Amino acid sequence: MKNMIRKVFVTFVVTVTMISCLAMTAFGANATPRWSHWTMLSGEIIIKSDNVALVSVVCDCSPKEANKVTVKCELQQLDGSWKTIKSWTETENDTSIIVEKTYGIAKNYSYRVKVTAKAYKDTKLLETVTETFDYGYYQ
Repeated sequence: MKNMIRKVFVTFVVTVTMISCLAMTAFGANATPRWSHWTMLSGEIIIKSDNVALVSVVCDCSPKEANKVTVKCELQQLDGSWKTIKSWTETENDTSIIVEKTYGIAKNYSYRVKVTAKAYKDTKLLETVTETFDYGYYQ
C-alpha cells in the first residue's frame, strides 16, 4: 500500500513538473526584445575616496540600422526627489559610444546615473531609450 501511494505521489510530482516546464517554454517563446535597435546600454558610478564620482556609460546599437548615436548622461542626487547635478551629452558618427566623466559629490546622499540614448540613421531618429543605474547611498 505504501509503495502504491509513493508511486502515485511521484507520478503526480513528475506530471506537475512537466506541465510547468511546458507552460514556461510556451510563454518564453513570445518574449519580445526590450529595445528595437540597441544591443547594449550600461551605466555605472564609482565613487573614489576623495568624493569624486566616476560616471561610466557604454551604449551600442545595431550597425545594420544605425550610423550615429547620441547619449545624454545625467548624474543625479536624491534630495527629496531626484535632481540632476551634472549632465554630459556626446555624439558619435558610429554605432557605439563610451562616456567616462568625473564630478565632485557630497556625502550622505543617494546617487544614480540617468542615461538617454538615441540611435539615428543619418538624420532620422530610430529609437530613444532611457535607463537609470543606481549607485545607492554614499556616506
